[in-house]
Amino acid sequence: MRSVDNVLAEIDDMERELGARSSWFQDETFGVSRRWTMEFLEKHTARNKIRGYVFSWKANSRANLADAELYRRMAEAGCYRLDFGVESGSEEVLKRIHKAITLKQACAAVRAAASAGIRTSAFFIIGHPGETWKSALATVLFAPRLRADDIAVGVMVPYPGTEVWEYAKRGQWGYKLLSEDWRVYDKYFGNALALETLSHRQMELLQVLTYIAFYLGTFRPVRLLRFLWKYRLAAWHMAMRLLPTGRHNGQSS
Repeated sequence: MRSVDNVLAEIDDMERELGARSSWFQDETFGVSRRWTMEFLEKHTARNKIRGYVFSWKANSRANLADAELYRRMAEAGCYRLDFGVESGSEEVLKRIHKAITLKQACAAVRAAASAGIRTSAFFIIGHPGETWKSALATVLFAPRLRADDIAVGVMVPYPGTEVWEYAKRGQWGYKLLSEDWRVYDKYFGNALALETLSHRQMELLQVLTYIAFYLGTFRPVRLLRFLWKYRLAAWHMAMRLLPTGRHNGQSS
């Protein structure tokens, strides 16, 4: 683990060489070390006061580390957003993938961050081991209930070296490996994996439904339109893939 002073020195370099005033901590779990986190927040807050402005930042965290007081300190130190990997709206699936969080904890984490003035984003995946239409639909319905500010929904990709890759190669958990062509290993527009219980096209449909349920279920139709306009080329591509005649690299989706 890098020292706090080493990280702050890099922030100094980013400001001096790039003119940066914001950063994204890409650690899988920011805050996993309470000691490191508190030292960073104390020193970074002091740094902001010395410079007379706030160097803002965002980070990834886990729902089971939620702490209202910690989030308040993070907001004071310039944290404006936290991203949580929730993955599924099914408790059964969360247990199966050993996520070690509950849906209740996810909701509590989002509420705690919001109360501290920190925006939140939640990440979901369609196509977990043993996923069915019912369990995936639980994700569709849970996304708006979570009340995060934003979401990102991907379709499972069997990246080489992962457990899912091994499952797909062996045909476990109902997985069917559709391709080993790296060009289709993409969580939004790929076509590398299917399940006995869910075709790839069905997973893509559930992916789209999750976005729609989130924006409409949280009464954000205008944001849905803005989202579709911002990603209009991607939305058009997705719509074409969902048509019965959709193809990708010559393969049926």
